[in-house]
Amino acid sequence: MPTNPLSIDAHEEIWPLRQPFRISRGSRTEAQTVVLTVSDGEHVGRGECVPAARYNQSTDSVLAQIESIQGDKNLSRQSLQDLLPAGAARNALDCALWDLEAKISSKRAWELANIPIVPEVETSFTISLDTPEKMGAAASAAAFAQGFGVPRILKLKLGGDDPDLARVETVREAASATRLLIDANESWSPEHYQKIVPALKQLGVELIEQPSCESR
Repeated sequence: MPTNPLSIDAHEEIWPLRQPFRISRGSRTEAQTVVLTVSDGEHVGRGECVPAARYNQSTDSVLAQIESIQGDKNLSRQSLQDLLPAGAARNALDCALWDLEAKISSKRAWELANIPIVPEVETSFTISLDTPEKMGAAASAAAFAQGFGVPRILKLKLGGDDPDLARVETVREAASATRLLIDANESWSPEHYQKIVPALKQLGVELIEQPSCESR
């Protein structure tokens, strides 16, 4: 990496969502993103992050963290781990520094990390929290959006209330061959968990993420 201080440019970008995205803790209609570049004067690395209010992050706090290391002569992927705490700001800078180093060395990031390339990476398609009917319709619409049938993995946002089971049943009906994951965003009580899990097992749910911060 170059010995001269790297220049960092960071700013906020707000992107409206095509439709509201809901989880148990609330909903959003736009994505507030911090976008940044890191440059050695010849090459430019790019990164971005989304500040999470749940972890006491805001656009202002992220930009302040980034500004605090502006002009650091020893900034690198390695030193960054000590310069900033884990969080959105460090994530954006880390991505940009990986991108910059890849461009300087004319290598791919996976080559720099010494990680074998894989032919494909399978990810899940998230269905936002809504009524059972709307979540079922969203699962059906996802099939057309993908262009090659229903996505192989759907992650369903649930809310810890009575319609949860109906939501999963409706999605399962709309996507009978799809693998199902659940993310309740800590909305489930232990009682709700015990009540709903047997039925979810019958519906083929493979994973439940953080059903409740109280359950053990």
